[in-house]
Amino acid sequence: MKKEFYCILFFIIISCSNLKYLDKYNGFKGHPKEIATTKYEIEYKDGLPLEKETFTNVITFDGKGRIITHKTYKSDGTLNNKGRKYIYDRYGNMIQEIYFRRDGSNLSVHSKYNKYGQIIESRTIDNNDSIQTVWIQKNIDIDRENRLSTTVHRSIFRSNKYDSTIQKFDDRWKLKELISYDSLGNKKSRIIFHYDKNGNKYQSAKYDNKDSLKYIFTTYYNENNDWIKVKRFYPQKNIFQEDSVQYDYDDKQNIIEERLYSEGKLTWITKNKIIY
Repeated sequence: MKKEFYCILFFIIISCSNLKYLDKYNGFKGHPKEIATTKYEIEYKDGLPLEKETFTNVITFDGKGRIITHKTYKSDGTLNNKGRKYIYDRYGNMIQEIYFRRDGSNLSVHSKYNKYGQIIESRTIDNNDSIQTVWIQKNIDIDRENRLSTTVHRSIFRSNKYDSTIQKFDDRWKLKELISYDSLGNKKSRIIFHYDKNGNKYQSAKYDNKDSLKYIFTTYYNENNDWIKVKRFYPQKNIFQEDSVQYDYDDKQNIIEERLYSEGKLTWITKNKIIY
């Protein structure tokens, strides 16, 4: 009996503490308990920037870094929905996310993983009036040896037609090429990705179905590996665009304010209130 008890206890400990694949605390440092993120759109009046609050997301975490609750508030402080619920497996993989609507119905995303923590199936289900409708179905076949994955994507929004993608990965399992096909197997586009020594994606180039270059995005990062500038070039129209961002950090090196500039003009501000 005692042996059985310790076997059960050991299983519980392993199940609850070995969060192998979890992106703990959504990447925030210092084990935060709650993060309230408010987005402000910048409007200009007489040439002066004015902050217009749009919405606030409030996320809470447990002691292992898993999201417990996620609520979204409108600018007037009222709830936009009834919140979300998250279910995890013993490795920290999120296997179910449930979005509760104000009318009592819900939308849920169900995910299955392989033993490496990679998603192999995802279903988005609308649970409305006791009727379940699968909105989106993704089935992913992963070839670990050749570092390839093939995804078949079906959606009821397009009369259950499906498309597919082939993803190629580098030695660090960073996505290096993404090829998209329509339901007839015709290639739609191809995107090539490049990374720096820190694993940051610094460049992406997209080509159309005839392998003509559609755009090149080049991204620059600071010492915290946060992006600070994106340069975009569309050769077919000879258009150059640039976005940049400025940050304020707290003493744990978490971002507490982010200011987004488009073509040098302030357009959005994001503010994080973090409780540790």
